[in-house]
Amino acid sequence: MARPSKIDSVFLANNVTNLILWSENESHEYLTY
Repeated sequence: MARPSKIDSVFLANNVTNLILWSENESHEYLTY
């Protein structure tokens, strides 16, 4: 299996971070309503 390049790793990390932030925003909106 080929090792992921640095760019691939950063891209994946950004996707995970965005998913976590989006999930937190969603739960905050549920709490405010």
